[in-house]
Amino acid sequence: MDFALHEQLATESDISAVLMKCWNWPGIRAASDAAALADSRSESVLESVSRLKLVQFDIECPEPQQLVRDQGGQPVGRVDFGWAELGVVGEADGLGKYAEHEVLTAEKIRQESLEQLGLVVVRWVGTRSPGVHNS
Repeated sequence: MDFALHEQLATESDISAVLMKCWNWPGIRAASDAAALADSRSESVLESVSRLKLVQFDIECPEPQQLVRDQGGQPVGRVDFGWAELGVVGEADGLGKYAEHEVLTAEKIRQESLEQLGLVVVRWVGTRSPGVHNS
C-alpha cells in the first residue's frame, strides 16, 4: 500500500473503497490494519517494513522523510525517520546503496552534519530481499 500511495497508483480513498467492497473477505481485518498504517512517504520496502516493526515493538511511530534544518533554518538533510522530540533520526538502507566509495563518503559527511546538530543517528540495514529466506 505504501508503494501504491507513493507512486500515486492509488489514493487513500481508492484503498478505502476496496476495503469496503471486500468487507467480508478472508484477511480483510489484516488489510484494514495495514491500510491504517499505510504512508505515501515511505520510499522503500525496507522503510515500510521498518515502520511496521517499530509499531510491532511498541516504539512510537517516527515522522517519515523528515527534513532536518540547522539553527539558521538551512536544510542539512532528509532522513528516513525522525523522532524530533527525542533528538533521534533513523536511516534504513540496503547494503548495496554504499557500494560506491563516493556515495559512502557523502553519507558519512551527511551523518556528521546531523550529529553536529546534536542528533543521534541510528542506522539499520536490510540484508535480504523480501520473501527470501536463508536456511
